[in-house]
Amino acid sequence: MISLARIGRDRSFDEAVVLERAAAIFSQQGYEATSVDDLVRGLSLHRGSLYQAFGSKRQLFVRALRTYVDNVLVPVAGELAEHGPKVRLIEDLLTDDILDLLLVAALEAAPNDPEVATEVERAMTLLVKSVADYEPSESVAVAALFGGRLATRAHHRLLTAQRFTQMTAGSAPREKRRRTWRK
Repeated sequence: MISLARIGRDRSFDEAVVLERAAAIFSQQGYEATSVDDLVRGLSLHRGSLYQAFGSKRQLFVRALRTYVDNVLVPVAGELAEHGPKVRLIEDLLTDDILDLLLVAALEAAPNDPEVATEVERAMTLLVKSVADYEPSESVAVAALFGGRLATRAHHRLLTAQRFTQMTAGSAPREKRRRTWRK
């Protein structure tokens, strides 16, 4: 009897590396703005390999988020809890790139996805508990970092959208240019 349980080739990629790269792509572009084509290019995977390994863009996002919480936020929360969340330590540990994926998850995916919402809640609980036994100013510092990073990302996206609008404002749509050229 022939077993069909294993069809295809062995994986030729390191799943941990792919999840880390996927987290970076989602962090940079956002969940909604990231297409499967962006992931295929950024991860250097074939579309079939991506779907076979992770199932869907959403499942890849959830896996990347879960891995991020386990491998990045849990150690950061541990450092904060162990050494006390002095404001400088908070600023050193909670850098922009660490916060971005959590912000993307919280703002774009969590409102409509209970599984993502659970991961965001777990991450936020870790961070809040890591500074809960200290002065209120330390908790405020964590909140200020999130707020500051959110404002920076929003400002950057607004500037990017404005530049795109300015670049395309003077150009006519492609069909009109063709018609004009042919006249």
